[in-house]
Amino acid sequence: MLDNLFKSKYHSALKWLNGKKWLDIRLDDKHGAMCHLKPLAISREEMLEVGQELVERASWVVREYSSLGSSFAMYAKTISEMIASGPKLFRPTAEQCLALENTEIKIPFETYQQPFPVVMIQIPPAYREHLKIQYKTNRIPSLVITSKLEHNIISSTSWFGIDDNVVITMSPKYNTIEEALVASRSNKHNDQFDFMREALGDDVVDHMHNVVSQEVEKNSGGDLDFVLAEVTQRLGINFSLMMTLLGVKESGPASNEARYYKNVRVLENPHANETNKQRAKESVEKTTMLYEFDQQIEFYETNDQRTKHGVIDDGRNSPKPHWRRGHFRMQAHGENHSLRKLIFIKPIMVMKDIFIGDLADTTTTYTAKGKSK
Repeated sequence: MLDNLFKSKYHSALKWLNGKKWLDIRLDDKHGAMCHLKPLAISREEMLEVGQELVERASWVVREYSSLGSSFAMYAKTISEMIASGPKLFRPTAEQCLALENTEIKIPFETYQQPFPVVMIQIPPAYREHLKIQYKTNRIPSLVITSKLEHNIISSTSWFGIDDNVVITMSPKYNTIEEALVASRSNKHNDQFDFMREALGDDVVDHMHNVVSQEVEKNSGGDLDFVLAEVTQRLGINFSLMMTLLGVKESGPASNEARYYKNVRVLENPHANETNKQRAKESVEKTTMLYEFDQQIEFYETNDQRTKHGVIDDGRNSPKPHWRRGHFRMQAHGENHSLRKLIFIKPIMVMKDIFIGDLADTTTTYTAKGKSK
């Protein structure tokens, strides 16, 4: 899976970069999250130890991704940390995705937590089909990658394909994560030239941003990509919060189980030679591990508003099935309500009993009993 996110020849360089302070991330009152490059500090001894080729590849990553803007520089930092700590993947169900799509994140940035520094969520096929039909496009992200950075900044990436990502950085210049997520659509491409602001000034950089935005939208999914990014990145943040609330447990490698456990046995074998052990160690460390919730709950509630005659008490006809949004919030508790804790208010599926088929299957129709629409 890592090979899809970043070419394998750069993995060692990215892992090495994680121990280097090459990116200075700061919070600007006007522009939000911003980055400044720092020179790669490396001694002669370290150069001899890791090799010139690795350092050159690391330098290429820094130059290439920084040239794309602050968000993509943070994406490179995110992948660097994910490789160093070991990739962690969560595979939700389509029904869970649909519930959390309808859940707002009304919490301040400082209260946001996720179980690991970097979390990958794999969008299930049934939910991707739901999005294809709803938005009338085949360009649907298959992964969303979420990381929490310095200053409570959240970096979230919707992965459409190799070298085809929408990276959004959300910062505490907004009151809540919900406000930042909704604002991300109108702020697209706004950080491509952040590294140049101090040298060129805001007016020049903003003009460059507008020109590039127009060109990018001609050659991609345009605004729709950012709409889908908002939808899927909402999932990434919400699932990270749910993992924090419910706890998670490791359930094994996401793929190539036989190879993974073979390498584990090599590492445990006292008679294996050092070359084979080193290869096995590198393979095990790069293996994407699958995680699941430590406890299972229903992610939504249902509500049947009809009376036995098919109408609501005030005489109106029964409504069509629809969602009432849920949300995360901080709730007061403890002595004199002096403490705060994160709680999940579940979304509600109204009239689910007349929704025919799977909730994520939008090819189904709503119908009254015995009547198709």
